[in-house]
Amino acid sequence: MSYIKTECADKIRESADIVKVVGRFVELKKVGANYKASSPFATDKTPSFIVSPAKQIFKCFSSGLGGDAFKFVMEHQRVNFPEALKIVGEIMAVPIEYENAEWAQKKAEETTKKDALREILTTAHKLYQKELQKLPDDHPAKLEIQRRGYGKDEVIEYGIGYAPGGPFLFDRLAKASKTREGRKLGLIGEKADKFWDRVIYPIHDRNGLLVGFAGRDVSGKKDSAKWINPIESEMYLKDKIWYGMHLARNAIDRTWKAYLVEGYNDVIAFQSNGVMNTVAGCGTAITENQMLALKKLTSHVVLALDPDNAGIKSALKHIPVFLKNGFRVQVLKLPVDPDDFVRD
Repeated sequence: MSYIKTECADKIRESADIVKVVGRFVELKKVGANYKASSPFATDKTPSFIVSPAKQIFKCFSSGLGGDAFKFVMEHQRVNFPEALKIVGEIMAVPIEYENAEWAQKKAEETTKKDALREILTTAHKLYQKELQKLPDDHPAKLEIQRRGYGKDEVIEYGIGYAPGGPFLFDRLAKASKTREGRKLGLIGEKADKFWDRVIYPIHDRNGLLVGFAGRDVSGKKDSAKWINPIESEMYLKDKIWYGMHLARNAIDRTWKAYLVEGYNDVIAFQSNGVMNTVAGCGTAITENQMLALKKLTSHVVLALDPDNAGIKSALKHIPVFLKNGFRVQVLKLPVDPDDFVRD
């Protein structure tokens, strides 16, 4: 497989119009600010497939799928990301430029290994989504989601799921002889799952490719960590990932500004209420590598961190590092946590 040059790939990402891309495969009908169609992924009685030009995403309520133009092509055409990139480039009439053969061969080997691991992540994600759907409305996981003010739109758009724990994933991976891979990805331990009784938040890279999961505890146990973040692996490198970047990228590029918040729910709250150019680091610290990755899109950041002592210390710690790396920095001081502020 030949691989597209980075500069060319960036041009394709910048030019991608989800309406034009999806419209190549699905007959869309304009309804208000969005477009609707019957689901191309499942059988529905009424059109349940929505395309948002403003957000540059699709949502399919029948299948539970959602994402950007590249995710749509990957799901609809059953191809990996490099192939989807080429298809979108051809639709958007961007001249395709390829890397040399030696580089392409090396990249193909890396992609083949990652695709095998990503298939496990994708299967786990679909299982987590189905488990969430099975829960009664009074289950703590459902109550946590309701407390956040998330409806079906947000659950689908952000791929939220539920991990029951026990041998839920472990037994499935053992049956498929994939326990070694499951441990490498941080999904299971020696005999059971790593995520027990947790609301699951999938984490994607800037291209919308699944790289890991974070889990929010809803067991109520005092000795249980409130959050579990992904472990470092060849799929997930914390210092290269911004949560929500696959959805925020176009808005950051367009506004030349990024809002930086602390948590996954802060990102969802901001983006769901129109502030699409919002991302978060996956953990407590923002690294210089993350800053440099962000600088490819903008050199203007607004820190909207939690107003507690930890949030203030984090802002004071990161401001000089951002400045050193050539960023213009502003601070948005809120009276409560960002997600609470938006929800209230």
